[in-house]
Amino acid sequence: MNEQRRVIYRIRRDILSDDANVDFINEMIEDVTDMLVDNYRPDRKVAIESWPWAEMKTGFAATFMPHEVNPSECLQSFDGEIERYFSETAKELLQKKFSQYEDNQVRLACREILLSTFDQFWKDHLLSMDHMKEGINLKAYAQRDPLTEYKREAFGLFENMRHEVKKAIVRNVFTVRLYTAEEIEELKRRQQEMLEAQLKAHKEAAAREEAQTAGPANPAPLARTRTKVGRNDPCPCGSGKKFKHCHGVA
Repeated sequence: MNEQRRVIYRIRRDILSDDANVDFINEMIEDVTDMLVDNYRPDRKVAIESWPWAEMKTGFAATFMPHEVNPSECLQSFDGEIERYFSETAKELLQKKFSQYEDNQVRLACREILLSTFDQFWKDHLLSMDHMKEGINLKAYAQRDPLTEYKREAFGLFENMRHEVKKAIVRNVFTVRLYTAEEIEELKRRQQEMLEAQLKAHKEAAAREEAQTAGPANPAPLARTRTKVGRNDPCPCGSGKKFKHCHGVA
């Protein structure tokens, strides 16, 4: 675990200290290209035209971005070296994609993709290591040394994580969408308008609530709707008694 942690932390330091991380991403493109080509490599040696180019085209588009890869271009420009053909083509496509954006914007985007992807896979790897550690002692029942098995399986998990990280980073780099300067300004304008509208609505709601709770400043006096009955007047109930001896009794 300490060895693996040192590797990951060293990679993170390299990412943070590099201005563009272009070389690092290009190395990952080359590694992913090798893995991609190995998936389509025939069992026996055949001419390059006999490779499954329809499937390879689909795999290239899914891994990088759509492009018309074909054996004739590979033979003419790369002497039939499919790995170099795929990697150089992918690098050129990525450079063309990022050329329409500002360098600083590309640099920050690449750094964020690298760091977030490494961090996520490292956390998942730590969780997998904990699960493996919980049951590693069961290897003793199979006459195996748990420590040796732990090291072997930990190495396998780490190597698998490295491959998956490279695939994820390459996929994210090629699929990420950056905003142009004009689009960024438009987004800022819309956000400002939305904030101003929310602030206005909040002020209006607060004013209405204050008006409802405060009520009128000088409430009008209540007007008497019925004539006051004197103590010696007949009781309005019709009993014939004086009010003071009937309903007017205190």
